[in-house]
Amino acid sequence: MKRSDRLFTNKDLSSGIARKTVKGGIDTVVSSLINFSVSLGGIILITRNLTTEDFGLYGMVFFLTGFASLFVNIGLNQAVIQWPVITHRLISTLFWINTAIASVIALIMIALTPLLVWFYSEPRLVPINIVLSMTFILSAMRLQHQALLKRNMAFRAISIMGVVSVVLATMTGAFLAIYGFGVWALVAIPVVSQVLGVIFDWAYSGWIPGKPGRGHGIRKMVKFGGNVTGFRAITHFISNGDNMALGYAWGAGPLGLYIRSYSLMQLPITKFNIPLNGVVIPILSRIVDQPDRYRSVYENMTRVIAIVFTPMICVLILTIHTIVPLLFGEQWIPMIPIFYAMSFIAVIGATMPINSWLYLTIGHVDRALKWSLYTAPIRILFLCAGLQYGPVGMGVALSGLAIVLRPVGIAYAARGTPVRYWQTIGDISYPVIGSGIAAGIALLVSHFLWNGQNLVVEFFLLTALFFVVYGILLLATKPGKKYSASLLMIINEVRP
Repeated sequence: MKRSDRLFTNKDLSSGIARKTVKGGIDTVVSSLINFSVSLGGIILITRNLTTEDFGLYGMVFFLTGFASLFVNIGLNQAVIQWPVITHRLISTLFWINTAIASVIALIMIALTPLLVWFYSEPRLVPINIVLSMTFILSAMRLQHQALLKRNMAFRAISIMGVVSVVLATMTGAFLAIYGFGVWALVAIPVVSQVLGVIFDWAYSGWIPGKPGRGHGIRKMVKFGGNVTGFRAITHFISNGDNMALGYAWGAGPLGLYIRSYSLMQLPITKFNIPLNGVVIPILSRIVDQPDRYRSVYENMTRVIAIVFTPMICVLILTIHTIVPLLFGEQWIPMIPIFYAMSFIAVIGATMPINSWLYLTIGHVDRALKWSLYTAPIRILFLCAGLQYGPVGMGVALSGLAIVLRPVGIAYAARGTPVRYWQTIGDISYPVIGSGIAAGIALLVSHFLWNGQNLVVEFFLLTALFFVVYGILLLATKPGKKYSASLLMIINEVRP
């Protein structure tokens, strides 16, 4: 049997689900660690060689291209992952639908270039917008290949290909930044990443699309995908509306500082949580008809990402005053107060994917769309209030918004599912409380132990103190032992 034929066997993939979850998660975490390290190194080189204006120019275009890219996908890859039975003709049809939509959107985006220039009064956006628009077609050409690999839980292959793409794309961007290509260093990263992605996904899967056809459950999949797209489009528009508003009202320089702060805050989240979604969503989709197993896997994965990623974010907040001047240069020091203003959304964002797990695996994507619509006025109100105070005000607004909406959002997503609301709230709250205690003690102790001006020593002292206290809380307290048990479960699952 050809490798591509195995992608369509529709075999039962739920057997050994715990082991598959753990192995896939470990492969993903290892690759994410590499991606994180490479991305951080690239960010340091790129940031030190670019200006705030370069980041601002890229951010002006990204708001529109990022929004348009959501319609290239239209959620069909998520439908493939969840669907119980698929065929070669069905996936071929979805491939051609994606590619046709992407081509149309690319042309529309290029046609909108004069409007973009007029809105920001910035003619330098013309070539940037045209080049980024062409990546839509590349993205569409690999969506179904990725979905097939995830559906068949080929997580190790996905991880390896992702690492190679990130390394080469980041190296390209860093090279261009060092040699004075300005904003094009940022543009090159997604372009190179998509080109390599097409090559790797097609080569590994071995699947070549055939002729499209009618029927085959396409209408249901498009409806499913439409709800996913609607949810993501509204979320993107509102979540990134701050960039558009800041760029219009405050210009490229302040927008560049804001984008750099937000990107640094999101780096641990995007490099770890987003890849983990590619593991957790296919796994949960296979056991959605087994409530007890579903709840067990969901709760264990929630505890793991909470106990691991929440302290990572908190250490970043705790040491940001040393990281920025050391790694990015003193010209980027104005981004520090912006980062502090975003602290709450950063901490809450560590476990943000758990809502999407429920929406996408149980089939409640229509509920996700409704949630975006219901909360849109509140989001707009907060952003408008923050805009008048510039990037710092916008950061405070985002943090306030996260505090208000997060508990309600979890309740809304968990309603009618096997997941227990108060259990989930407890699972994500303890690491936040523990990290807060650890950060407070680390600051207090470091104040007495170190009063010097060496930022390197201060960084390592704060980090070490934080993790010592956090480790004690994890191992010596009753709530902490529950998280230790979840981690031990993962270790036991991967033993031969």
